[in-house]
Amino acid sequence: MKIPKNKAILIVVVPENYHKSIIEISKELQDEKTCYVTINKGFEALIDDFKKNKINSENFIVIDCVTKTIVNTKPEKNCIFISSPNALTELSLAIGKNINNGALHFIIDSLSNMLIYYDNETISKFVQDLIQKVRKKNKTLVLIISSKDKKSKLFDEIETLVDNTMEV
Repeated sequence: MKIPKNKAILIVVVPENYHKSIIEISKELQDEKTCYVTINKGFEALIDDFKKNKINSENFIVIDCVTKTIVNTKPEKNCIFISSPNALTELSLAIGKNINNGALHFIIDSLSNMLIYYDNETISKFVQDLIQKVRKKNKTLVLIISSKDKKSKLFDEIETLVDNTMEV
């Protein structure tokens, strides 16, 4: 998979290939500072996955939206713990901080998981704002969505906002 740089990309993932696709995307971006927003997997599990798949996690800043909902967290190098997936303002501020602190690439894993917590309109506004911020700074944004959500209103709205849509 070749991810175009300095673009907003929507990647449609077949559920059976989800894990493999996430690994491929992460491998491709591992050599440059990348901000990985996880809405479905905790920091430790993600880093363990990276290690098992020989991905250098040193260049990743993880924004973890789930761990704090389960356990008390201790500060971790290269991780920002968000209070919950419902804390969209907190998430937006954490992403904004990384846009301004040198991250070149941003992965949102995933829009499908966001649908559990937010309506289409809220997610669309969040994504539209995020796309404007990354374009202004010439960053790469990778938005992941399940192929199961391809017929959703959210997919239709997001697809009009991005530079490219890829299916894997």
